[in-house]
Amino acid sequence: RRSSDLKTMIPVPRDGTTVGEIMVRSNTVMKGYLKNEAATAKTLVGNWCLSGDLAVCHPDGAIEIKDRSKDIIISGGENISSLEVEEVLTQHPAVMLAAVVARPDPKWGETPCAFLELKPGAAQPDDKEVVAFCQARLARFKVPKVFIYGALPKTGTGKIQKFRLSGAARCHLRISRWHSVDPLQGRKVFSRLYRHHQSFPTCRSDELQLHNQEKLADP
Repeated sequence: RRSSDLKTMIPVPRDGTTVGEIMVRSNTVMKGYLKNEAATAKTLVGNWCLSGDLAVCHPDGAIEIKDRSKDIIISGGENISSLEVEEVLTQHPAVMLAAVVARPDPKWGETPCAFLELKPGAAQPDDKEVVAFCQARLARFKVPKVFIYGALPKTGTGKIQKFRLSGAARCHLRISRWHSVDPLQGRKVFSRLYRHHQSFPTCRSDELQLHNQEKLADP
């Protein structure tokens, strides 16, 4: 196994900072995906199996996983590890679980959007408080711009379904644009969708139009 540059396939320096992708090869690695040549060609490259895990290699040879390649957030040309931001958010005394995904941004391309599941009995913190908490522990460009509170969608084994959160982040952006003049109304629409689905919404256009037209009572 090794952590290598994605373009050159050359192992990254053992400096604990240069990020590469973990690649493995052995006689126990799969031959490919059944009846899926495209996925096989993407995963098996140059006799190596690409894991999709981004990591750094330390001087003693130890590999430290930083994030999944598909979960990296690119904001203004800077790479942001969602795992790094999640680790900071879960240090907040009110937060039990955190998941961070990319939210489209017209200026920066993407910005971090944080979904937070609070501890039982914990009061929802003010967004400004959470921002200040993150700024004391992260570079400013890594601090989430949006915080959404609620139970996180999980699989039967307890794994957080980030693909659903990515859809919800895009949904939140669309609602924010529709209610740019009245941000409070936008929050109400998103909250209504959340309660309606009992999970983070997929926000199809027909659902958005239906809920946007309704008069919403205060949550």
